Amino acid sequence: MLAGVCQQFLQDEGIDAMDWPARSPDLNPIEHVWDIMSRSIHQRHVAPQTVQELADALVQESFFIEGYKCFCYFSWL
Repeated sequence: MLAGVCQQFLQDEGIDAMDWPARSPDLNPIEHVWDIMSRSIHQRHVAPQTVQELADALVQESFFIEGYKCFCYFSWL
């Protein structure tokens, strides 16, 4: 309902809006980074058992993401 109201407002104001698929991970580069980190954590021999261990693992894995992968995902911004 709200989306319809927003679309009507934009149309009434003569504002052209891009068609954008809802929740499209291909268009959301941070989803690719989270996927890389998630896969890395799942490949560990010992899975994090607490929230703190998970947070520490995420920080550690963020250092191992190869720079070119991040560049590829964010270069179009």
